[in-house]
Amino acid sequence: MPLNQEQRIALAHRHAQAEGDADVEATLATMEADPAYYFYPTGRKFTGMANTRRFYEGFVSRFKPRIRDIVFHGEAVSEAGAYQEYTIALECDDGVVRQYRILGVMVFGEHAIAGERMYADEALFRMLAGPMWEALEPA
Repeated sequence: MPLNQEQRIALAHRHAQAEGDADVEATLATMEADPAYYFYPTGRKFTGMANTRRFYEGFVSRFKPRIRDIVFHGEAVSEAGAYQEYTIALECDDGVVRQYRILGVMVFGEHAIAGERMYADEALFRMLAGPMWEALEPA
């Protein structure tokens, strides 16, 4: 049976909490079997559970330790997805902490999250994707 709106909201919050807790398995447990992630405006993407696992393992090991602060700006939920906006302060490779604004859209599938569409600066995406960046497909 497809998710109702209350279940979608709870799912989006579980997913965000699992990401915040750096819990790869709990994050993946909120996902459909074949997720797709899109990075805009750079127009890149990756698909599949194996790539999603690789992405979140990198998120936990390389990206999350760079985070110095996160400011949550708001959320909206529709039948299509949950939209969350943040400003993230990240320590960059040169040691300077920079602010990045990101809008993330968790796209709902029939039973779980089908992936995400993210809107942010390319510099943020390069840090977020890490070594996956060069292998990302055109969106």
